[in-house]
Amino acid sequence: MKVIRLITLFFFTALLVSSCTKENMIEPNASFQTSFGKEGKEEASAGVPFYVYVNHKDAEFFTLYNGTAGHVYGEAGATGENFGNSDSLSVTYSEPGVYNLTVVASSTGNWAEDFKRDVRTVEVTVIDQRTTFTSFYFSGVKGDEIQGVVSDDEVIGEVVAIPGRSYNLKPVFSTTAAGAKVYLGSVSDANLQVSGQSVVDFSTADVTPKQYIIVSPNGESRTVSVKLEKVTASSDATLNYVQTLNAKNAVLDVAVPVGDKVLFVRNNSTSASYKLAISSAYGSTIKLGMKNGSWSDFKSTSRYNLADITGIKVIAQNKTEKVYEFIPVGALVSKFVLAGDLNPAPEATIDHSAKTITFNLTGDYNANAMIAKWEGAATEVKVAGTVQDNGVTVNNFSAPVTYSFVYDGISTDYVVTVNITK
Repeated sequence: MKVIRLITLFFFTALLVSSCTKENMIEPNASFQTSFGKEGKEEASAGVPFYVYVNHKDAEFFTLYNGTAGHVYGEAGATGENFGNSDSLSVTYSEPGVYNLTVVASSTGNWAEDFKRDVRTVEVTVIDQRTTFTSFYFSGVKGDEIQGVVSDDEVIGEVVAIPGRSYNLKPVFSTTAAGAKVYLGSVSDANLQVSGQSVVDFSTADVTPKQYIIVSPNGESRTVSVKLEKVTASSDATLNYVQTLNAKNAVLDVAVPVGDKVLFVRNNSTSASYKLAISSAYGSTIKLGMKNGSWSDFKSTSRYNLADITGIKVIAQNKTEKVYEFIPVGALVSKFVLAGDLNPAPEATIDHSAKTITFNLTGDYNANAMIAKWEGAATEVKVAGTVQDNGVTVNNFSAPVTYSFVYDGISTDYVVTVNITK
């Protein structure tokens, strides 16, 4: 019993001693170093990251305020970045100027009842030494625009050598440093270039590149070689397809050329006018021939009455032209039934996109000998090369049969399938 009492007394004594012992606090010290300072530099560079270093032995918590808008220590609503367990954080200033870089160090003690903070602020001067293009467009006086491929010391563009083309261009460019100045050939007021305004003759720039000089706000300079390569103009005047589009730009009908003809079958395009999507060879242009004999530039945003279009002219890069006759017509097959002594005559489901005609029949039908009857714009219908007599010719539909619907010499195939459930 005495032993138990002694143990209990010892426990409460130890508890009393520990509760009276204060937790030691790390005296906060917000001293920090910067990576550019370690390198012996007095200024940071815009667009170039540097690091802020702290020592976690100097405080429990560290917070960094970089001095940009919304991150200025002491201002209402300012936010900082916690170091966490890291001894460094990266800072990048996008613009030159003077920024108040602040580190706040804090510590707690006496079981969080005590709190101390230390604040250190250093003015960081940021200079802009950047001397590169971020973009360069060879923009023509007439609105032609060619994007150059930009690297630190070179810009390369590619232009099609179209006969009679002007190479007096107005380059549109931007620099990494917002306040940088750009000169052509040499640094002088006479050679100062204004983006989108200064006219430059690039006619020989494929052989002798133009030498642009970028001078940063801090006075650093770099010479950038700008080359405009010429490629042979293509003679390709291929027309790929023509589509009608609905109000949501979904495709309604599509036609591809057959030789020099475009048979545009209006299966779903039943309104008077539509926006069109026309695809042709790369770099080519398109004109539409109209009933009045004129040719007009095709515009994808305009609406056209298909009945007014007679031709499509594709003009290749080298000005070679090819004209396609445009033939708008209603559905080649709008209705397809099984005729003969069947009453009522079963009517098929026609899928114009898949080019299928399908019957799903229930009952006692003889698929070996059936007569088809159809309606549509087709002027001739064939099966395996044999001309069909509408509502007369007998065919064996025990297996799918391909019907060819012909208009103006152009044939479109549909697969007819008769499914019979007894």
